[in-house]
Amino acid sequence: MSASFAWPARLSIYIVSILAPPRRVPITTVVDPKKRLVRFTIRGVMDSDEMLASVDKALAQLDDKGGYDILSDHRLVDKPATPEQVKLLMAHLAVNGQRLRGARCAVIVGNEASYGMMRMMSVRAEQLGIDVGVFRELEAALQFLGPRDTTASAN
Repeated sequence: MSASFAWPARLSIYIVSILAPPRRVPITTVVDPKKRLVRFTIRGVMDSDEMLASVDKALAQLDDKGGYDILSDHRLVDKPATPEQVKLLMAHLAVNGQRLRGARCAVIVGNEASYGMMRMMSVRAEQLGIDVGVFRELEAALQFLGPRDTTASAN
C-alpha cells in the first residue's frame, strides 16, 4: 500500500521562491538629446554590472555640448542599492562621467531604505559636480529638473 503525500501549496511556492535565482534588473536607459535628459528606469534586484553597463550606454550617447540632466526611477526595485554599489557607481563616474559635471539628477524612490541610500549617493555625487535630489513622487522630481535659472549667471 503506497501513501502519497501532497505538499501544501504555500510551502511549494516558498521553496520555489527560495531556490529561484533573483530576477535580473531590467534597466531601461533612454537618452533624449532634445530635452537634454537621460532617463533610467530600474526594476527588480540591483545588479552592479548591469548598473555600470547602463551608465556606460547612456554616456556613449551624450554629445559634447553638456547640459544633460538625469531622471532615475527606482520605485520598482526589490531591494535598495548597497553602500558598495553606491561607492562603485561614484568611482565609475569619477573616471568616466566628465560629461555629467554640472548635471542635476532626480532619483525617485519607493521606500525608506532606498531613500537613505540615495541620500548617501547625493553627498558623494556632489563631490563630482552632480546635484542629486531624492524624491518619492515623479512630480517633485520633474520640478527639481525644471528649467535652469539662467538669470543668476547673467548678472
